[in-house]
Amino acid sequence: MLANFSLEVIDPRNDLAHARSTGDTLTRAGRTYDTTRFGELRSKLLEHHENLESVVKRLIPALVERLNAELKSQG
Repeated sequence: MLANFSLEVIDPRNDLAHARSTGDTLTRAGRTYDTTRFGELRSKLLEHHENLESVVKRLIPALVERLNAELKSQG
């Protein structure tokens, strides 16, 4: 769900950009990323990719149609 994008994508991205390695894990602000968590994060990224792709596929044709209509009306 797109409403969770920040929590599921942006926050982990920021964590991982500043995390410290503790052996087999990365940790930042009390949040730990290990092999299991990376798998979960990958699944969420794929879900968000599919959601965003479906939005774009619907919006682009509608935007193109609207822009073309606007251009025609302007002569």
